[in-house]
Amino acid sequence: LFDLLWIAVFPFIWFLIIEQEGGEINGWSGSAIITYYVFMAVFSNIVFMHPEAHMAQEIYSGKFSNFIIRPHSYVAYVFLHEAAYKAVRFVLFIPFFIPLLWIIINTQSLAAITSQLPFVVLAVILAIPLLFLFCVAVGMTSFWLEDAYVARTLFWASTGLFGGQYAPFELMPRALNAIASVLPFKYIVYFPLRLISHPVPAPEIFHGLMMQLIWIVFIS
Repeated sequence: LFDLLWIAVFPFIWFLIIEQEGGEINGWSGSAIITYYVFMAVFSNIVFMHPEAHMAQEIYSGKFSNFIIRPHSYVAYVFLHEAAYKAVRFVLFIPFFIPLLWIIINTQSLAAITSQLPFVVLAVILAIPLLFLFCVAVGMTSFWLEDAYVARTLFWASTGLFGGQYAPFELMPRALNAIASVLPFKYIVYFPLRLISHPVPAPEIFHGLMMQLIWIVFIS
């Protein structure tokens, strides 16, 4: 139901605002903003994992100690656990996605959607380990905190604010974009979504992909 918030509320609010401003704000049209939020729902079903909650449960219950003597990677185990859950969730989401894709095709040209598709796929592939590794780092705080709920809440609130979940950064204050540009969240969420919903110059695509790689190396 939370995924439907990106489809049922945010796009239509911004669509009305954009139409009242003449059909475009800072390069974003009504059709582009609808595409952005529809794929936000798809994106969340593919990329957004929550290993930090699973890790906290195992750490607090003492089950984590069972993995210390096992000859395999705990991080790999957590990733496979989350990936299996996301696969099932995405299959259940497909019936909702088909009519949404029809809406996109009828509001925006296919050329605008597919022209940068190879870069979109690459950006999404890089966003998965980038977000997952940061979530694992947040999950590790359960070793030191009696209740890591606050840390998890702050992390996901930062992802929403600095990741562009509420709106594209062109529609947000410039100061927010400046702060987000030096944080990883923008390259996890906003960058792949902008590629699929809005034309992006080649230098910006290269910069975004490099920032994803740099953050992956940093958190690893």
